[in-house]
Amino acid sequence: MDKLRKREYIVLGSLVALIIISAIYLNTLKKKEAQELLNNVVNNKPEVTEVTDNTLEDVDDLRKEKARILKLIEYKAIDSNSDVDEEAEEEEEIEEEDEDADEDKEKEEEEDIKPQNNYASYNGDYVYCNNMNFSYLDEPGWMISYDDGTYTSILGLDVSEYNGYVDFYSLKQQGFDFVILRVGWRGSTEGGIYKDKNFEDYYAEAVNAGLNIGYYFFSQAVNDDEAIEEAEFVLDQIAGKQCNMFVAYDMETSIDRDGRSDYLLYAQYTSNALSFSNCIANNGYKPMVYTNLDWAYNYYDCSAFNDNDIAIWLAQYSGYPSVSFGYAMWQYTASASISGVALKGMTDVNLMLVEK
Repeated sequence: MDKLRKREYIVLGSLVALIIISAIYLNTLKKKEAQELLNNVVNNKPEVTEVTDNTLEDVDDLRKEKARILKLIEYKAIDSNSDVDEEAEEEEEIEEEDEDADEDKEKEEEEDIKPQNNYASYNGDYVYCNNMNFSYLDEPGWMISYDDGTYTSILGLDVSEYNGYVDFYSLKQQGFDFVILRVGWRGSTEGGIYKDKNFEDYYAEAVNAGLNIGYYFFSQAVNDDEAIEEAEFVLDQIAGKQCNMFVAYDMETSIDRDGRSDYLLYAQYTSNALSFSNCIANNGYKPMVYTNLDWAYNYYDCSAFNDNDIAIWLAQYSGYPSVSFGYAMWQYTASASISGVALKGMTDVNLMLVEK
């Protein structure tokens, strides 16, 4: 564009210079003729020098040339605009071609992340992850996989409002099978119960994406009654909603160790989890208890959960689990960066086994 304008300025400048030179020449010619007439008068010459036909023709030619130059300038300006329009059209065509190329690239990328034909899904029954032989574990990145010929793995995320925007369709396309949505939580100081502000939106979008769905509640219950109150809150929120996985109880100590439930007797922690889970099971849902290794051995009696057919959701981020109790789900990282999830570097990913 800049080169075109530069050429136009050079042409227009040359034409203007030609007009000025022509005007100077014409003016000089007239002055010369006038001077000759004046000399004749001064010299008392009776004859006045006449302007010949050739002179008139020369002047007329100059005028015609001037008019031609002016028309040429006007034509050039129009032609320049045409060039600009043509260039703009060419740029627009290039942009359209680029857009088409981008669309084709996006389609190719979508095809690349589609799950393979052997992609498994949750079938309603859980298998203890203790059955894993970790030599069959494939760990290329955040999305690890397992297949030993008998069991294969499925992956899912647990999300709350802290994850921000989540593209559930993208998760499905990448090969994730399920999501565990946080329904709400109890405050660690005042003890109020609150609903996760993104729960309803997350639910609707996850259903539309075709994901399997489970739920969890972050507890700070100090006794069995409060644990049951939390379970009833969850049941009210998920009534009529899809639930083809678990409803999980998540009790954790507060960050500053100043929470209302941080210093209960250890037996109470297990009792709270059982009260919540039994309420969930009595209403037709599959209960689950979330724990890490510290809680599993120092706060909970995990054998009580196994004995009561309550699934265990184990968080262990370093090494491979080797525990004395049966666990159904393994949260193997809490620091993943997943495409389609706004919160980078702080996303939980969970693995389950299903029979092939």
